[in-house]
Amino acid sequence: MKKPALNISYWTRSDGDFTDIEEFKNALKENYEVELMRKTSDALGGGLYELAIQVYNDLTLREFLQSYVEDAVKWALVFFAKDIFQAVKQLFGKNEKHKPGIQSVTIKFRDAEIVFYSLYPNNIAENIESTAKAFLDHSSMLAKGVSSKIMSVHIPIFFHTEKVGAQSNHKREAFEITAYRVRLRVDETITNFSADDYKKLWGIRCENSDYVYEVASQRMVEARFFLEEEYWKLWKESYDKSKIADKGLT
Repeated sequence: MKKPALNISYWTRSDGDFTDIEEFKNALKENYEVELMRKTSDALGGGLYELAIQVYNDLTLREFLQSYVEDAVKWALVFFAKDIFQAVKQLFGKNEKHKPGIQSVTIKFRDAEIVFYSLYPNNIAENIESTAKAFLDHSSMLAKGVSSKIMSVHIPIFFHTEKVGAQSNHKREAFEITAYRVRLRVDETITNFSADDYKKLWGIRCENSDYVYEVASQRMVEARFFLEEEYWKLWKESYDKSKIADKGLT
């Protein structure tokens, strides 16, 4: 049986990789085709020593969901690979000085992907099993609520208003952005996160549109949401517009 592919990418400072990173890789090779991708940076900011984990599955999302309907035990083979998190825990235990973490876990199918985002230290390992189970339990509602093929699912997302203070003495330069978006890795203005957030709002990106799924009410709303890079583009556009408006008043 072909081993599933496992890709783990991360950034470190140029003067130090994870201690025993090869031992970590070798431990995972028993069950996966492993590729580690390290990039280096000496810039200040978040994101260093955080793993972005991608597990590849040779099924379409529809095929996998059908297999779940037929045999609910199968979901664990894809969603909750305990051996990955056990190896990660051991690696992190040897590298506490770097304050390591998991940035995200992505399950990649042939035609779609599901992304679980980290909210606070160690939370993905603690919550991915229950969150993935919730996704599977709601999967039929997701399929019914969209008008085109699902390309990606993002768990969780947030509805948040960011108020940006004036950058000069001209008060009109201040602006605010209200949007659905994922958690930001740097300069996040949401102050509190909890495990409950994983079962509130999910972002569903389809071929023709974005949707927001409200888990508790099982309500699907057609609405744009923003991934991190997209959000910063929106932020810059809003900032530029505020400067233009400010200049128009001077």
